[in-house]
This record gives sequence, C-alpha cells and structure tokens, in this order.
Amino acid sequence: MAAQTGLITPEDEETYILVDKPLTTWALPTPPNTPDTLLIEPFESLSLTSGESLHILLVDDNPLNNLYLQRQIKRHPPPDAYETMFITCVTSGEAALSHLAQHHVDLVLMDIDMPKLTGLDTASLIRSGKTSTQPDAFSIPSTNVAVPIIAVTTHDGHEWNDKIHKAGMDGLVVKPVIKMAEVWEVYRDARAARA
Repeated sequence: MAAQTGLITPEDEETYILVDKPLTTWALPTPPNTPDTLLIEPFESLSLTSGESLHILLVDDNPLNNLYLQRQIKRHPPPDAYETMFITCVTSGEAALSHLAQHHVDLVLMDIDMPKLTGLDTASLIRSGKTSTQPDAFSIPSTNVAVPIIAVTTHDGHEWNDKIHKAGMDGLVVKPVIKMAEVWEVYRDARAARA
C-alpha cells in the first residue's frame, strides 16, 4: 500500500515537502476474551510527601483506552502529592459497581458509551448506593457513593454536560486526547465541593 503526504505552503514561502513511502501495517494485541478483566497496577507517583494513597478506577469497555489512560496518569500525575497511586481497570459498568461495593476508590474515570450498562446508568447507580436496580443488590459504601466521577467520552457540548450532571457525574473530559490537567482540575473541584 502506498502513501503520499505533502505540505504546501503559500506561494510567498518556499517550503514544499512531499513524502512518498509505503505504509506499514501491524496488528494490535488482542485483549483478553473475558468481558470484565480486572487489572490492578500500583505505582509510585513523582512526589512522595503526603503519605496518602490515591485509588483510581478506570472504566472503559475498550481495554486499550484503559491502557492509554493508565499511561497518561503515570506521565501526568496529580499536582497534589500522593505517596502511592493505585489504578484499577475494569471493562464494564457492572464490574465497576462490583469493585466499588468492595473497595475504597478516590476517583472514577468512566466511558459513557458501554454495552449493557452505560456510563450514565452506572453513575446513577453509584449515586443511589446500589450495584443494580434489583431488590437484592449489594450496597456501595457511602464513601464511594460520593466518589468524584468524571466522564471520559467522545461526546461534547451542553447537551452532554447536562446528561452527565443529571447522572451524578462531576465533569467531562473529551477523548481520544485527554488533557490530564483538566482531569485533576475536575477532581480537585469535586473534592472541594464535598468537603
């Protein structure tokens, strides 16, 4: 397969670049077949002064998006000092609810468009303190009911801001290129609002 890329600048400038090179293709690794793969990866943050831990839950049905977010968090840790950060990745809303019922979490970053249980529905259930709408559902601890939840989505605009706030989410960041400074700002504001 051949590719041709060019850059043409206005006539008053003398820049012209043309690259004509065959494209190389490669296959991405196949994610595990289990729909609710749980990946937990502790790592040291860059600043080690406060002695506190930060537990982050990443929820996206695409494991590659979770991997990307993990790397972004490692490259751009929060400005607040944490001795240790733990990142847990799940691939469904159901797995997120199960994790929240059993483990302390400080921040949830969640995709909106997921099969079965969407991010909006998952956030609503978190805020209700239940893991499902069934009468025998497990309860989510009150500290996790109030956890800051940030939507990570390709959707943008006032319509989506309204939807995420109605579902109980604290803010929205747009993917595929996620600005971690925005994530940490929403997280800080959500924590301050709950203090």
